[in-house]
Amino acid sequence: MTAVEGEDRTTRRARGHRVEFQVARELARRGANIVEMNFRARRGEIDIVIEDGGAIAFVEVRSLQADSEVDPAETVGPDKRRRIALATQEYLERRAMPGTTPVRFDVVAAVTAGDEAATVLGIRWIKGAFALEDVPGPPFDGGSRRRAR
Repeated sequence: MTAVEGEDRTTRRARGHRVEFQVARELARRGANIVEMNFRARRGEIDIVIEDGGAIAFVEVRSLQADSEVDPAETVGPDKRRRIALATQEYLERRAMPGTTPVRFDVVAAVTAGDEAATVLGIRWIKGAFALEDVPGPPFDGGSRRRAR
C-alpha cells in the first residue's frame, strides 16, 4: 500500500487492509478465486493470492487518492519486487505446491476517495505486471516454475 501523508503506521495498515478487502472482492467479481490475503513471510508480504486463468497470481495492491498525479502501479520498484518474490518463494514452499505450478505477479492500482473508509473508486488490474527476470538479486529459487502468460 502507498502511504497517505500524515497517517501513522497503524492507521495506514488499517486503511490498507480495507482497500485490499475491496480489491479482493472486485477480483472475485471478475472471476478470480481468492486463495489467501495478507500472507506474511520472513522477508516480505503478499497482499492477495489468487487463482486465475490456471495460474497462482501474487497480487500487490497499491493505492492513492483520486486527486494524486502518481500512478500507484509505478510505485512497485525493484526492492518491493524482490520482497514479493522472496515472499512468493516462501509461500510456495510452505504450501508444498508442485514446481510446475504457473505463477504470475500482478499489481492492482486502486484509486480511493481519500475518505476514512478508504472507499475504492476504481481499480486497474495489471496481470503479469512483472516477471521473475525483472527481479534484482540472486536467481529465484522456485524450481522449474513457469511464468504464466
